[in-house]
Amino acid sequence: MPAVDDLSDSESIAGYDAVALFVARARAVDPDFELDDLNAGDVARITARLEGLPLAIELAAARVKMLTLQEVLNRLERRLTLLTAAPADTNDRHRTMRDAISWSYDLLAPEERALFRHLGVFLGGFTLEAASAVADHQNGDVFTGVESLLTRGLLHRPVATGQARYAMLEMIREFALEQLAAAGEDQEAASRHARYFCDLAETVEPQLIQEPGGSASQQLSAEVDNLRGALQFALDAGEPDLGLKLASCVWRYWQSSEQLTEGRGWLESLLARPDASAGARADGLTALAALAYWQADYDESWSRYEEALGLYSSLGNRLNEADTLCSMSVTANWRGDVEVGERLAEQARSLFEELGSREGVGRTLMAQGFSQFRRNEFASAQKLYEESRAIASESGDQPLATSLLLGIAALVFHQGDRDRALSMLLQAVDEATELHNDHLTVWILDFVAALAAPLAPEEAVRLAGAVDSLREAAGGGMRPELLNVEDARSLAARVLAPATLNQAWAQGREMSLDEAVDQAHLLNDLVPADPIETAVSEVAMSDGDGEAERKTVVTHPPSTEV
Repeated sequence: MPAVDDLSDSESIAGYDAVALFVARARAVDPDFELDDLNAGDVARITARLEGLPLAIELAAARVKMLTLQEVLNRLERRLTLLTAAPADTNDRHRTMRDAISWSYDLLAPEERALFRHLGVFLGGFTLEAASAVADHQNGDVFTGVESLLTRGLLHRPVATGQARYAMLEMIREFALEQLAAAGEDQEAASRHARYFCDLAETVEPQLIQEPGGSASQQLSAEVDNLRGALQFALDAGEPDLGLKLASCVWRYWQSSEQLTEGRGWLESLLARPDASAGARADGLTALAALAYWQADYDESWSRYEEALGLYSSLGNRLNEADTLCSMSVTANWRGDVEVGERLAEQARSLFEELGSREGVGRTLMAQGFSQFRRNEFASAQKLYEESRAIASESGDQPLATSLLLGIAALVFHQGDRDRALSMLLQAVDEATELHNDHLTVWILDFVAALAAPLAPEEAVRLAGAVDSLREAAGGGMRPELLNVEDARSLAARVLAPATLNQAWAQGREMSLDEAVDQAHLLNDLVPADPIETAVSEVAMSDGDGEAERKTVVTHPPSTEV
């Protein structure tokens, strides 16, 4: 069958077996049916929706006598109810999809039927471990049962590396869920499914902190549909504590994999429930605040942190209280309230010292350094950042260490050493890439483009265009202007003709993240090590309170380009 994005014209899809079968069966009921450029996309989508199953394609094609192709597509949301009539020459047991699946189901032993029903709760596949957690309480040897279902064609094993996974075709899964509901076992199975994935999220959370895009993130990526199913169950079943626990454990996965908007959506829905416990609510609020922070939505982030702080204080959870104070300090600085940021950082540091948390003290050094940064006290800020980065590296918090390297690079740049700053940024890009932290990588790439723009404007704008597209896909993110660095496009606009600028920007927006990283390293090769025609100027910039700040930018002398 054609890929769902291979819908260009009838000629390009006509050679696929699935399309040929659909057209032949459609003509059997409607001799006037023709595949053309107007209906090629619908035919391709129908065959893809039916997963290339020949019987399903025959049954769907038989409906074109009564329905338009778009109506067939719409009704395929409930595949089994549509596919209820077969050609007259079809074997009786295959006259409908439901009968075909039911015939295979009836041949199973009772314990195999129970296992089959329960496996229907998984979305996007499952591992043997997950199957055992959801179904093993009553189904004996899950390994043998899965092997039998695989042999009988009721399960398949998708091609994948790493841990073995198994899955049902969607029509078969729909039948399994119907049988599960008929047996009165659906709610219990869905509950065990949700609790299993909540426990999994809690288990891998420490790994997400140390390496957001590593093996734990890859494991969650494989289970992302199951995570969504578990969260939806928590909402539907009125179990917000379960959902908030799961969502709070995986927010770093959403952040590093550029799914911040989806993560915020789940958390907002769960927090809207009035029956969540104070502890679960506080954890959900801090997760939501963190995602809002990474989307540069600082007012929302502050509001959520503030509510969480009150809850942690009332619960006597001093460690989380200190963590929240530290996060609020950084957020206050982004909002332009440096005095509040300094005060909160001091409170957080005092609490962390009382609790004996060196790692926490390291984070407050970062918060205090950021306050110095916002006051343009660059040398003292750099010292605090370097101390904080050393502690973060020592404690294994590599994402924080990489974020701090970005901050140090910005400080070095503001002190006049563009070349060293650019070198640090490229090191930070490599660190973030190694962490598979896409969001942090994109943020750093924007700074690379900004620093390189005066000396390689066209290539820098191309990188900035890639960043803009990637940030847009992620639902937002931080920009270099937040650290008082003018963005690449504005700088390049002073020396490039509008047509050149727009073309480079458009080319960049077509880049993948890997291509953008390559572009950053290419920029480093293009930028001269000892630029002659570079001037460093200070430009007045107004902050949110209307007070003038000093912003250092690197500019070219006037250009003769038209």
